[in-house]
Amino acid sequence: MATSDDELQTATTSGEIAWGGWSLALLGELARRSADSDQFRQILDDLDCGVLLFDAELRAEYLNAWARRLCGYAASELLGSLALGRLIPAVPAPGAVLTDHLEAALLAPAAGLTLAVEAVGDAGQGRWLRWTSRPRSSPDGTVAGLLTIVTDETARHQAEQQRDRLASRLAAARQQADRLGAELAHAEERYRGLVDHNPNPIAVAQDGRLVYANPAAARLLGAASPQELVGHPLRATISVEHRGLVQARLDRAASGELNPPQVIPLVGLDGQTRLAESQSLQVHHDGRPAVLIVGRDLSSAEHAAQALSDSETRFRALAEATSEGIVVLAAGRVVDLNDQFAALVGRARDELLDLPADALLPADEVGQLGLPPGVRERGLREMRLRGPGEREVRVEVRSRAMPWRGQDATICTFHDLTARHRAEWQLREAAKLSAIGQLSAWAAHHYNNLLTVIEGYTEFLLQDLPADDPRYHDLAEVQGAASRATALTRQLLAIGRGQPPRPTAVAVNDAVREQTALELALTRVPPQVSYELSPCIGELQVDRHHLAQVLQQLVRNACQAMPDGGLLRVATAIVEFDEANSPFPSAPFGRYFRLLVADTGCGMDDAVRERIFEPFFSTREVGSGLGLGLALVFSLVDQSGGWIDCRSAPGRGASFEVYLPIGRSAEPVVPGTVAAGAVALVVEDEPGVRRLVARALRELGFEVRQAANPGAGRELAAEAGPLAVLVTDLMLPGERGDQLAADLAAAQHGLPVVFISGYSDVDPQPPAGSPCTFLRKPFNPLELATAVREVATV
Repeated sequence: MATSDDELQTATTSGEIAWGGWSLALLGELARRSADSDQFRQILDDLDCGVLLFDAELRAEYLNAWARRLCGYAASELLGSLALGRLIPAVPAPGAVLTDHLEAALLAPAAGLTLAVEAVGDAGQGRWLRWTSRPRSSPDGTVAGLLTIVTDETARHQAEQQRDRLASRLAAARQQADRLGAELAHAEERYRGLVDHNPNPIAVAQDGRLVYANPAAARLLGAASPQELVGHPLRATISVEHRGLVQARLDRAASGELNPPQVIPLVGLDGQTRLAESQSLQVHHDGRPAVLIVGRDLSSAEHAAQALSDSETRFRALAEATSEGIVVLAAGRVVDLNDQFAALVGRARDELLDLPADALLPADEVGQLGLPPGVRERGLREMRLRGPGEREVRVEVRSRAMPWRGQDATICTFHDLTARHRAEWQLREAAKLSAIGQLSAWAAHHYNNLLTVIEGYTEFLLQDLPADDPRYHDLAEVQGAASRATALTRQLLAIGRGQPPRPTAVAVNDAVREQTALELALTRVPPQVSYELSPCIGELQVDRHHLAQVLQQLVRNACQAMPDGGLLRVATAIVEFDEANSPFPSAPFGRYFRLLVADTGCGMDDAVRERIFEPFFSTREVGSGLGLGLALVFSLVDQSGGWIDCRSAPGRGASFEVYLPIGRSAEPVVPGTVAAGAVALVVEDEPGVRRLVARALRELGFEVRQAANPGAGRELAAEAGPLAVLVTDLMLPGERGDQLAADLAAAQHGLPVVFISGYSDVDPQPPAGSPCTFLRKPFNPLELATAVREVATV
């Protein structure tokens, strides 16, 4: 039955005001009228709460706009259906929670029931919703259904949670403050007792006056009580001749430094002079900076002698415990020093005592060691010391004025800069090596394309000529030169960080014996060999090619150092790098394969040893090599994540230790199968290489399609149908070849792929399910045919 306007007005002005100034009764009546009136429906849709009407069977009769947004369904999907489980999908177990609430509300009194429940939105954030439901009566007094109001109380709930958290923190902070206050009072009481009963004089000075003194300080200064000293000028307690020294110590204490103990004559209130040893440091008193002075009464001769002995002992212990070199200069001569300084200059301690300062430094730096008159301290500066023999040692020096046995003196501390200069040199060498490597890799890449064409077509010509043809030998010379150029470019690429490791299972002891024997067979006077191969080493996951090249270069280098024979020692072992056992501080912890190659040859001095890993550095005469051998070793070891160390001295041979991490091997490639005469697609931007690859594939029986870029390759693949093999350069204009392969393999699952590239510092990403291999330029037709047969049968 419809409600009149007078009844609507009565509902508006009566009842509890609940949501946005609207009473529960009015919201219910507006919901009923909204079905017949756009005006009432607009009023409800503008509310910031949900309004829902259910019949007695709990079927949805009406939802306003807010409720529809909350449910995530159109009203037509819910009206007239038992859709309780779909009202709010984000509410956990909505059927159980809402059904219980709504069924209970049907039997509730007129005031209704309220349910607060947490929902989870699309983004995962929590929302707190309050459901208020009351029964609706029909004209005959029976229950006609429910009116439900839903409000979002997330903000209020979060505010209450924040309030509870803040209250908890405040209570904890108050407890902490009470505890700290009690501890502070206890500590102050304990401190006061310790200081007042301390037999040593203790005082605090602030703004040049004493603000605190313990009873021992009062006795030392001839005061009747500590209170008598409060406010007394500190300067007045110091003998006149020592006031400048004490002021300097107080200034240093005020800057945060801890002054060492110093014996000073003190003048008491009774006019008596007493000796005391004092030490001072900065503190805070009543919230302001002050100086704490702790002393020891040395009035008796025994105390004074003991203090002097203790001071000498402390100084000597400190001077010998430090790693710095220390020298005390007085009147331009050395009056004391520690053992570290003697070791720094390579001379005995007794030999340096009473030596003039100019005997320690070059003539142009003598004036920098001492301090000019009136200067108390000089900061760090770099100088040269005369070291052992004619060698000069770079050091950092700090100087400070101090009294020394009754005379003015300067104490100098020396820090050896050898390690720092060596580290700086290593950084410069690393940068130089990196620059050379980048240049080498750039040049080698461009030569690779040319050498691929030269080697390929030379191979074709040799196949067409009989061996007795004079041109055959000419071409063989060309092919040999191209092969040597290929080896050189591979070395350059390796130095340019261009050969990522490819671990496979290798019987390393057998590989070491074979490679060593192979290299010794090429030596004019082979040395005697001593193998020390660990018997516990079986197969390890290492890069076979890297290991062979490293061993080849090290053995060759050792043989060249022993032209008339000698002893070559080759050893293998497995070592573990951990915190307690790592010869290289920055090496990752783990298991490493160690290879040792040592010789009894001529050895090297430090100047040569520091440069042996530089590209193009060689100690041999011009024409005997390019100096790339050890540079190649260093680069291969570095690319494998390993480390190398060299020890050598003139006349004592050289020892190289190589540490290679033990890795995992790649998954084996499963060859595919194709029919003879199938189509091969070649995608290569260099025309000469593209034509060479196409000819080699034709001779294998393929029908070849050629493309200079990925776009043309896709068009040819679409026209050709199923491909037997794809041969593509890895670095193509505008796109990588592995992306092209992935796209084509998506349309033809299991497509065999051969990647080729002149860049060896990149690895292809093979398509899933496709047999793939990687062929580095330069290569010849035979190597290309072998690579194709790895992935496809022809």
